Amino acid sequence: MSESPEDIAGSFQRTLQISRSLAERLVAGGLTCLDEIAYVPFEELREIGGLWEEETTALRNLARRHLLTEELRRQDDLDHGLPDA
Repeated sequence: MSESPEDIAGSFQRTLQISRSLAERLVAGGLTCLDEIAYVPFEELREIGGLWEEETTALRNLARRHLLTEELRRQDDLDHGLPDA
């Protein structure tokens, strides 16, 4: 079962601590996961979000930081024998 656009926007808003309107613009632009925000070509993300260069950089960095933190948490759990959440 796939998430609705509203659920995806809500997830972006909570995870990245961004405005609802920005989250909705990202979803309307076709983005469906943090990986896309983190790694979509810079100019494409900038156009989708209607952001300035500095804002686009900050948004990408937030997404990348979140993804890295989650991966490190998973690795730490594996190292300590905890089940993957």
